[in-house]
Amino acid sequence: MTTSDPTQRFVVLSSQRSGSTWLISILNQLEDAAAFGELFLYRRRTTGPDETRFEFDYPRYLESTPTGLSFRPFSVFAYLDQFYNRPGTIGFKLMYSQWRKYPELLLYFWRQNIRIIHLVRRNHLNVILSRRMKAVTQQAHLVTGAAPSSLPPIELDSATLVRRLRQQQRSVATARRFLQLSRLPHLELAYEDLVQDSAQFDCLWSFLGINPQRSLPQSRLKKIATRQHRDLIGNYEQVRARLADTPFAHLLE
Repeated sequence: MTTSDPTQRFVVLSSQRSGSTWLISILNQLEDAAAFGELFLYRRRTTGPDETRFEFDYPRYLESTPTGLSFRPFSVFAYLDQFYNRPGTIGFKLMYSQWRKYPELLLYFWRQNIRIIHLVRRNHLNVILSRRMKAVTQQAHLVTGAAPSSLPPIELDSATLVRRLRQQQRSVATARRFLQLSRLPHLELAYEDLVQDSAQFDCLWSFLGINPQRSLPQSRLKKIATRQHRDLIGNYEQVRARLADTPFAHLLE
Protein backbone atom coordinates (compact mmCIF):
# COMPACT_ATOMS: atom_id res chain seq x y z
CA MET A 1 0.00 0.00 0.00
CA THR A 2 1.18 3.50 -0.78
CA THR A 3 -0.32 6.88 -0.09
CA SER A 4 -1.27 9.37 -2.78
CA ASP A 5 0.05 12.23 -0.63
CA PRO A 6 3.56 11.49 0.73
CA THR A 7 3.08 13.86 3.68
CA GLN A 8 -0.56 13.46 4.70
CA ARG A 9 -1.10 14.64 8.28
CA PHE A 10 -4.09 14.04 10.50
CA VAL A 11 -5.53 14.10 14.01
CA VAL A 12 -8.12 11.75 15.53
CA LEU A 13 -10.35 14.00 17.64
CA SER A 14 -12.58 12.26 20.16
CA SER A 15 -13.58 11.89 23.80
CA GLN A 16 -12.14 9.35 26.21
CA ARG A 17 -13.43 5.77 25.88
CA SER A 18 -14.84 6.26 22.39
CA GLY A 19 -12.66 3.82 20.47
CA SER A 20 -9.85 6.18 19.50
CA THR A 21 -7.05 3.87 20.69
CA TRP A 22 -8.60 1.01 18.71
CA LEU A 23 -8.69 3.19 15.58
CA ILE A 24 -5.12 4.40 16.11
CA SER A 25 -3.95 0.80 16.43
CA ILE A 26 -5.47 -0.02 13.03
CA LEU A 27 -4.05 3.08 11.32
CA ASN A 28 -0.63 2.32 12.74
CA GLN A 29 -0.51 -1.03 10.96
CA LEU A 30 -0.79 0.52 7.50
CA GLU A 31 2.28 0.71 5.33
CA ASP A 32 3.82 4.19 5.17
CA ALA A 33 1.60 5.31 8.07
CA ALA A 34 2.31 6.10 11.70
CA ALA A 35 -0.36 6.87 14.29
CA PHE A 36 0.33 7.80 17.91
CA GLY A 37 -1.46 8.32 21.19
CA GLU A 38 -2.36 11.44 23.17
CA LEU A 39 0.55 13.81 22.62
CA PHE A 40 -1.11 16.52 24.68
CA LEU A 41 -2.11 14.45 27.68
CA TYR A 42 -1.49 16.49 30.83
CA ARG A 43 0.81 13.98 32.52
CA ARG A 44 4.10 12.34 31.63
CA ARG A 45 4.23 8.74 30.52
CA THR A 46 4.76 6.11 33.18
CA THR A 47 6.50 2.75 33.02
CA GLY A 48 3.33 0.80 33.73
CA PRO A 49 2.34 -1.97 31.31
CA ASP A 50 -0.65 -0.10 29.92
CA GLU A 51 1.62 2.77 28.85
CA THR A 52 4.37 0.73 27.19
CA ARG A 53 2.72 -2.29 25.58
CA PHE A 54 1.53 -0.45 22.47
CA GLU A 55 3.66 0.34 19.49
CA PHE A 56 2.34 3.87 18.99
CA ASP A 57 4.10 5.56 21.88
CA TYR A 58 5.74 8.97 21.34
CA PRO A 59 7.17 11.61 23.75
CA ARG A 60 4.40 13.94 24.82
CA TYR A 61 4.50 17.71 24.59
CA LEU A 62 5.09 17.96 28.35
CA GLU A 63 8.19 15.77 27.93
CA SER A 64 9.60 17.67 24.97
CA THR A 65 12.33 20.28 24.78
CA PRO A 66 11.19 22.49 21.90
CA THR A 67 13.79 24.25 19.80
CA GLY A 68 13.56 28.02 19.49
CA LEU A 69 11.10 29.88 21.73
CA SER A 70 10.23 27.82 24.78
CA PHE A 71 6.85 29.36 25.62
CA ARG A 72 3.44 28.81 24.11
CA PRO A 73 2.20 28.92 21.47
CA PHE A 74 5.61 28.77 19.78
CA SER A 75 6.77 25.74 21.75
CA VAL A 76 3.62 23.87 20.67
CA PHE A 77 4.21 24.82 17.04
CA ALA A 78 7.86 23.70 17.21
CA TYR A 79 6.85 20.41 18.82
CA LEU A 80 4.29 19.66 16.10
CA ASP A 81 6.68 20.73 13.34
CA GLN A 82 9.14 18.14 14.59
CA PHE A 83 6.43 15.50 14.98
CA TYR A 84 5.05 15.93 11.47
CA ASN A 85 8.48 16.28 9.82
CA ARG A 86 8.52 12.87 8.18
CA PRO A 87 7.03 11.34 5.02
CA GLY A 88 3.94 9.20 4.94
CA THR A 89 0.57 9.40 6.63
CA ILE A 90 1.12 10.50 10.22
CA GLY A 91 -1.13 11.60 13.04
CA PHE A 92 -2.08 11.36 16.69
CA LYS A 93 -5.18 11.39 18.83
CA LEU A 94 -6.50 14.42 20.64
CA MET A 95 -9.22 14.55 23.27
CA TYR A 96 -11.79 17.36 23.42
CA SER A 97 -10.45 18.49 26.79
CA GLN A 98 -6.90 18.71 25.43
CA TRP A 99 -7.99 20.91 22.54
CA ARG A 100 -9.62 23.28 25.04
CA LYS A 101 -6.39 23.40 27.03
CA TYR A 102 -4.30 24.09 23.90
CA PRO A 103 -6.45 26.41 21.74
CA GLU A 104 -3.42 27.33 19.63
CA LEU A 105 -3.75 23.90 18.03
CA LEU A 106 -6.59 25.27 15.92
CA LEU A 107 -4.30 27.85 14.34
CA TYR A 108 -1.64 25.24 13.67
CA PHE A 109 -4.12 22.80 12.15
CA TRP A 110 -5.62 25.52 9.99
CA ARG A 111 -2.27 26.84 8.73
CA GLN A 112 -0.86 23.37 8.08
CA ASN A 113 -4.08 21.92 6.62
CA ILE A 114 -4.20 19.09 9.15
CA ARG A 115 -7.05 16.70 8.46
CA ILE A 116 -9.37 15.95 11.39
CA ILE A 117 -10.98 12.56 11.92
CA HIS A 118 -13.83 13.15 14.34
CA LEU A 119 -14.54 9.81 16.00
CA VAL A 120 -17.78 9.62 17.95
CA ARG A 121 -19.44 6.86 19.93
CA ARG A 122 -23.20 7.15 19.51
CA ASN A 123 -24.05 5.17 22.62
CA HIS A 124 -23.10 7.66 25.33
CA LEU A 125 -24.06 5.10 27.99
CA ASN A 126 -21.30 2.80 26.76
CA VAL A 127 -18.81 5.67 27.07
CA ILE A 128 -19.77 6.13 30.72
CA LEU A 129 -19.71 2.37 31.31
CA SER A 130 -16.26 2.11 29.76
CA ARG A 131 -14.93 4.87 32.00
CA ARG A 132 -16.36 3.12 35.04
CA MET A 133 -14.85 -0.21 33.99
CA LYS A 134 -11.45 1.42 33.63
CA ALA A 135 -11.75 2.82 37.15
CA VAL A 136 -12.80 -0.56 38.57
CA THR A 137 -10.26 -2.74 36.76
CA GLN A 138 -7.43 -0.19 36.47
CA GLN A 139 -7.10 -1.47 32.92
CA ALA A 140 -7.57 0.91 29.99
CA HIS A 141 -7.05 -1.60 27.17
CA LEU A 142 -6.63 -5.30 26.60
CA VAL A 143 -4.19 -6.73 24.06
CA THR A 144 -5.14 -9.83 22.13
CA GLY A 145 -3.81 -12.86 23.97
CA ALA A 146 -3.62 -11.14 27.36
CA ALA A 147 -5.66 -12.48 30.24
CA PRO A 148 -8.44 -10.05 31.19
CA SER A 149 -8.90 -8.85 34.73
CA SER A 150 -11.86 -10.22 36.61
CA LEU A 151 -14.76 -7.89 35.81
CA PRO A 152 -17.45 -7.73 38.49
CA PRO A 153 -20.87 -6.23 37.74
CA ILE A 154 -20.52 -2.47 37.28
CA GLU A 155 -22.57 -0.18 39.49
CA LEU A 156 -23.59 3.15 37.94
CA ASP A 157 -24.63 6.19 39.96
CA SER A 158 -28.21 6.55 38.77
CA ALA A 159 -28.61 9.93 40.49
CA THR A 160 -26.01 11.57 38.23
CA LEU A 161 -26.37 9.34 35.18
CA VAL A 162 -28.69 11.53 33.12
CA ARG A 163 -26.56 14.60 33.80
CA ARG A 164 -23.42 12.78 32.66
CA LEU A 165 -25.16 11.50 29.54
CA ARG A 166 -26.19 15.05 28.68
CA GLN A 167 -22.64 16.28 29.24
CA GLN A 168 -21.29 13.65 26.86
CA GLN A 169 -23.95 14.51 24.29
CA ARG A 170 -23.10 18.22 24.53
CA SER A 171 -19.38 17.54 24.19
CA VAL A 172 -19.88 15.69 20.92
CA ALA A 173 -22.32 18.28 19.58
CA THR A 174 -19.97 21.15 20.50
CA ALA A 175 -17.03 19.51 18.75
CA ARG A 176 -19.19 18.86 15.70
CA ARG A 177 -20.32 22.49 15.46
CA PHE A 178 -16.79 23.74 16.07
CA LEU A 179 -15.40 21.66 13.22
CA GLN A 180 -18.14 22.87 10.91
CA LEU A 181 -17.27 26.50 11.67
CA SER A 182 -13.49 26.01 11.65
CA ARG A 183 -13.26 25.26 7.91
CA LEU A 184 -10.79 22.50 8.72
CA PRO A 185 -10.96 19.42 6.48
CA HIS A 186 -12.76 16.90 8.67
CA LEU A 187 -14.59 13.59 8.55
CA GLU A 188 -16.93 12.26 11.22
CA LEU A 189 -17.01 8.53 11.83
CA ALA A 190 -18.98 6.51 14.36
CA TYR A 191 -17.18 3.81 16.31
CA GLU A 192 -20.21 1.52 16.13
CA ASP A 193 -20.30 1.74 12.32
CA LEU A 194 -16.60 0.93 11.98
CA VAL A 195 -16.88 -2.10 14.27
CA GLN A 196 -19.95 -3.50 12.54
CA ASP A 197 -18.99 -2.89 8.90
CA SER A 198 -15.41 -2.76 7.64
CA ALA A 199 -16.64 -1.09 4.44
CA GLN A 200 -17.10 2.07 6.53
CA PHE A 201 -13.31 2.40 6.46
CA ASP A 202 -13.48 3.24 2.75
CA CYS A 203 -14.48 6.81 3.62
CA LEU A 204 -11.46 7.05 5.89
CA TRP A 205 -9.05 5.73 3.27
CA SER A 206 -10.39 8.27 0.79
CA PHE A 207 -10.17 11.11 3.32
CA LEU A 208 -6.53 10.32 4.09
CA GLY A 209 -5.57 9.64 0.48
CA ILE A 210 -4.82 5.99 1.22
CA ASN A 211 -5.30 3.29 -1.39
CA PRO A 212 -8.26 1.04 -0.50
CA GLN A 213 -7.30 -1.87 1.72
CA ARG A 214 -7.97 -5.37 0.40
CA SER A 215 -8.45 -6.54 3.96
CA LEU A 216 -8.79 -4.45 7.08
CA PRO A 217 -5.78 -4.64 9.42
CA GLN A 218 -6.75 -6.27 12.69
CA SER A 219 -6.33 -4.27 15.87
CA ARG A 220 -4.20 -5.76 18.62
CA LEU A 221 -6.81 -4.56 21.10
CA LYS A 222 -9.93 -6.38 22.16
CA LYS A 223 -12.90 -5.41 24.26
CA ILE A 224 -12.60 -5.77 28.02
CA ALA A 225 -16.34 -6.32 28.40
CA THR A 226 -18.48 -8.28 25.94
CA ARG A 227 -21.56 -8.87 28.09
CA GLN A 228 -24.94 -7.29 27.52
CA HIS A 229 -26.01 -4.38 29.71
CA ARG A 230 -28.36 -6.55 31.78
CA ASP A 231 -25.44 -8.80 32.76
CA LEU A 232 -22.82 -6.07 32.99
CA ILE A 233 -24.62 -3.40 35.03
CA GLY A 234 -25.05 -4.51 38.63
CA ASN A 235 -27.95 -2.10 39.29
CA TYR A 236 -29.53 -2.61 35.86
CA GLU A 237 -33.15 -2.24 36.99
CA GLN A 238 -32.35 0.97 38.84
CA VAL A 239 -30.60 2.37 35.76
CA ARG A 240 -33.47 1.28 33.53
CA ALA A 241 -35.98 3.03 35.75
CA ARG A 242 -33.88 6.20 35.83
CA LEU A 243 -33.51 6.34 32.05
CA ALA A 244 -37.17 5.63 31.36
CA ASP A 245 -38.99 8.65 29.90
CA THR A 246 -35.66 10.31 29.00
CA PRO A 247 -34.09 10.72 25.55
CA PHE A 248 -31.46 8.16 26.62
CA ALA A 249 -33.75 5.20 27.32
CA HIS A 250 -32.92 3.61 23.95
CA LEU A 251 -29.22 3.43 24.86
CA LEU A 252 -29.88 0.63 27.34
CA GLU A 253 -29.93 -2.84 25.79
